[in-house]
Amino acid sequence: MRRSIDSSLASEISRSAADEIFRPATNEVSGPAPDPVGLDPVGLGPSPSAPHPWSLRQILPSAKFIGGQDVRFTSVAGSTDHPGPGQLVVYRAGQSDPLRLISDAMARGAAGIVTEQLLPCPLPQCVVGDVESAAAAVRSTMLGNPDRKMLTIGVVGSAGKSTTALLIATLVRSLGVRTAYQTDLGSCDGIVQSTPSDPVPAGESMVLWLAAAVDVGCEVAILEIAEEPLRRGALDTIRFDLLVVTGSIVHRSDFGPSALQCAIERLVANGAVVTPADDPRTLRLVRNSGATAVTYGVRQAAEITIKVVEQSDGMTTSFLSQGDTTAVMESTLCGGAMAANHAAAATVGVLIGQPLPQIAEALGSLRLVPGRLQQLPSPEHANILIDAGGTPQRAIEALRTARGMRNG
Repeated sequence: MRRSIDSSLASEISRSAADEIFRPATNEVSGPAPDPVGLDPVGLGPSPSAPHPWSLRQILPSAKFIGGQDVRFTSVAGSTDHPGPGQLVVYRAGQSDPLRLISDAMARGAAGIVTEQLLPCPLPQCVVGDVESAAAAVRSTMLGNPDRKMLTIGVVGSAGKSTTALLIATLVRSLGVRTAYQTDLGSCDGIVQSTPSDPVPAGESMVLWLAAAVDVGCEVAILEIAEEPLRRGALDTIRFDLLVVTGSIVHRSDFGPSALQCAIERLVANGAVVTPADDPRTLRLVRNSGATAVTYGVRQAAEITIKVVEQSDGMTTSFLSQGDTTAVMESTLCGGAMAANHAAAATVGVLIGQPLPQIAEALGSLRLVPGRLQQLPSPEHANILIDAGGTPQRAIEALRTARGMRNG
């Protein structure tokens, strides 16, 4: 399967970039290459003939090494209590007794330790600023950079991330493409759907999840991205082919980068940012970054626009437009915020080459998003809606939408 960005929508994107945005899965590995001596052809571990194929200095070139110029290891220890010979031990302060960790590592022949603080230990140590980021980089390299084996889409913004991610997943899966997604409302690794109680994973956990998605044949991964993991670097090992901005971006006054700025830094060279034309400040930020911006809009002119023409009895009828082409879409997901989410997802559909009528049909097939203006059956024709709110902005939008859905 190979699809390309519509040239009339974003002519500034080169054809090579178009091919890169929606490409078939490959076995290409980006980033630091491991020492080629004795590598398993699959890239997941050592061959029996090579005791120490992985070079930690190649993976973490900016780290400081104590007790040696490098740490060469066979794999990462699953537990600090039972490391194996030649394994790399990751010390997370506060999660294990450092003296016990040192004695176990030395007694069992561990290759070295990754740590944020120097330990009183003769084993080689790799001292890093953030052990979680370092562990994610190691795991990503050992697994062959799984984010580069799929089309990886990140969804970022103040509101609408979960709904937009689910709409994009619905759209891509309508093509028969095996798709993985991670949202606050649930996840799917391409086969099994689940509703975890924990937040969307980051760091090493996210890398392992991406690798599992690759293993079952996923070609697309859609990730809801929260602000905090982005700003602290928990997703620095992941590169995004496409970013989708929903709601608006919180422009901070603490002199630190915004979540969107951090996400754009993780965008591949040929990537693009789907951004709302209704938020000029965010659009200006994207364009000033040098990234390719593809716009969608509810109120402002954009490359993809949506106009709500009727909303009654829990059903919204809208016009999706791209230039001179318009498609009618009917959806049970009502309100202005939901219209913007539909437009953002529709823009992704256009970028991967779907015709607008097919996009409208696929998006309309998602009938329910739990906790997002969820409608319950009720007696005497009363409308009962459930919305999780979560933020003042989302609560205000939910109340505004509910007011417009009143009967009579």
